[in-house]
Amino acid sequence: MGRQDLRAMLPAAAAGAVLGLIPVVNTLAGAELIFRGPLAPGLLVGLSALLAGTAASLLLIALRTEDPGLVGGPLSSAPVIYALIPAALGLSSGGADPIAAAHLVVLGVGLVTLVAGALFWLLGAARLAVLLRFLPYPVVSGYSAGIGWLFLAGGLALGGDRELLGAGWQRLADDPIAAAHFGASLALGLAFFVAIRRWRNWAIMPCGLVLAAAGFHLLRLAGGVSLAAASHAGWLLGPFGAGHAWRPPDWGVPDWRLLATLPPAAAGRLFLLSLTVVLTAGTHALMSLAGIELELERSLDPNREMQAAGIGSAAAGLLGGLAAAPSLTLSTLAHRMGARSRITGAVAGATVAALLLLGTGFLALIPRFAVAGVLVGNGIDGLIGRLWRDRTRLSGTEWAAELAVLAAIAGLGLLDGVALGLCMALAIFVWNYRRIAVVGIAASGVAHRSSVIRAAEEDAILRRDGDAIRLLRLHGYLFFLNIAAVLNALPPAGPRFLVLDFGAVSGMDSSGGLLLRRVGQIAAERGYAVLISGLSEALQAQFDRLGLPRGFPPGGVDTPTEDAALRHAESAVLAASALPPPPASLAGLLAGTVGSGPAPARLAPYFDRCELGRGETLVRQGDPADALYLIAAGQVSVLRENPPARPTRVATAGAGVVMGEIGVYAGGTRTATVRAETPVLAWRLSRTALATMERTEPALAGLFHRAMVRVLADKLAASTRMTAQRGA
Repeated sequence: MGRQDLRAMLPAAAAGAVLGLIPVVNTLAGAELIFRGPLAPGLLVGLSALLAGTAASLLLIALRTEDPGLVGGPLSSAPVIYALIPAALGLSSGGADPIAAAHLVVLGVGLVTLVAGALFWLLGAARLAVLLRFLPYPVVSGYSAGIGWLFLAGGLALGGDRELLGAGWQRLADDPIAAAHFGASLALGLAFFVAIRRWRNWAIMPCGLVLAAAGFHLLRLAGGVSLAAASHAGWLLGPFGAGHAWRPPDWGVPDWRLLATLPPAAAGRLFLLSLTVVLTAGTHALMSLAGIELELERSLDPNREMQAAGIGSAAAGLLGGLAAAPSLTLSTLAHRMGARSRITGAVAGATVAALLLLGTGFLALIPRFAVAGVLVGNGIDGLIGRLWRDRTRLSGTEWAAELAVLAAIAGLGLLDGVALGLCMALAIFVWNYRRIAVVGIAASGVAHRSSVIRAAEEDAILRRDGDAIRLLRLHGYLFFLNIAAVLNALPPAGPRFLVLDFGAVSGMDSSGGLLLRRVGQIAAERGYAVLISGLSEALQAQFDRLGLPRGFPPGGVDTPTEDAALRHAESAVLAASALPPPPASLAGLLAGTVGSGPAPARLAPYFDRCELGRGETLVRQGDPADALYLIAAGQVSVLRENPPARPTRVATAGAGVVMGEIGVYAGGTRTATVRAETPVLAWRLSRTALATMERTEPALAGLFHRAMVRVLADKLAASTRMTAQRGA
């Protein structure tokens, strides 16, 4: 191993040695919460199992996590749920041998953790952990700041005693020892905070911890204070009691006769507790991953990390330990110590295992305020640093939401803070989604037209009377908070048709039924028909379940697409305009293109007659573009071929429309297929005939070319309009 490799390993190993002390302290607190009351004599049985599980989860998560900079460990919210296991097993009231009962509780803890680990792994394998991406930033940031507060409060409580913060500030004035504990923890924490902020060196925290411990013992020896006196005064970790040596769990069979005394519902209650652990600790784990991304400023794969949490928890469960996951606390500390290696988690696990095997002798030499200083320094950075940065990044409302999550964690506890954070995430989502416009387009039939290519006379009428058609294009998810926006966008009395397009609607709740019925009532009052289009299969099924018609008044024409609805409405508007039918003669048709006078009659000999039955092809995509066509009667579809897929209809054209003119001038091949939807009569002008006209009657050819320029200009304008409609 080279010197460079050794230098890279030192920060990771040093960080792991320091970080290993934190889960030990947390595990001790969790053991005292679970094994209390009648189970207190069996505390060491439970503590040994929990520590073994902690060591295993630290090691396994370090090996399995995708990001080598993550450090795992037992979830700090878990002991609150696990403390219910003795009651679920009927052991909280005493009466049984406390040592055997403690073994049984360890068995229950292990089973609950195994189930939780399996569900954690399945959550990641099913790729559902990605749900953390939906957590709003203020909630995640408030959670991160709340963890910083728990660091700070926990560090000060550890440095003094657990009643320090709850007893009030008056105690600091009344109790000099408590004030000294508080001052030493706070001073060391501030020193860590300033030093790390200024130098960002991995050695600051481990060296500071060693120097603080060495300095304390030098002062103790100089003052003639014994270890027992220092421990009694609360300066050292512990006391752990005489003979309370930590040892690996006793894997001998517990008193299985106790199983016969358990109530039959105990197994069901344990399973429900497992689900509770998954719900609370799993949510905690997801928010912790979101906080890690925020603090470490790099993206994680939450599904992979939840699978790592599942494997680590399963290993802990086999040893009777608690559910575990990548830890925001430990990962942030490792990051600030410059460690980004799997060695960190492995060394932390080895530290816990060593303390489990060696006993309390070494741990009892560590000053409380030294470990507390590590927590306080990180807490100040996480709390003050996060709030200070976000005060300018976030709006006033978002910063208030962040403060609310922080206040809930500080005042009510981590579980309640996480619950409030989830509720606020839902509230923020609902409030913000309410403000997203559900009406994408609200326009008249003048601006938004169907794909039908129309003759000049029809186009002029639709430009004049297009306001008789109104379009509302909806998008997003329709639910009770945004249906009012649709009702407010309904046009007043005046139009004949309202096209209500659902093509971009992802879904709707039952309030959508109320919306549609109200739309029908308003349309009847204001005198227009409603054409509903763009329903997906899921929305069609929902319409059927709710008994909703496909338009108002019910029983009208079927309009599956927005274009079909616009085509129907335009046809109705044109029919009401008393537009005369197209001329029967070719000269009459040409007069609509080149203008009145002798030119139409002189042009007619250059055209050839074409008749097609329904479904026959006028031109085929890929064939030479050697002629243009003037539709005299019937209707054709313009289709884009893309084998093996079915052809896509691009446009529709009827009588009076010129088609294929670009090919006559540009040559090349046909870019689309034109097929008859009905029996069609068309007139064909070939490139050869046009060349003859240019040679023999140049003035007539010039008139025709100018007419084609107008046709092309009108089609370009229509194409631009259609492109804008599709992009809207």
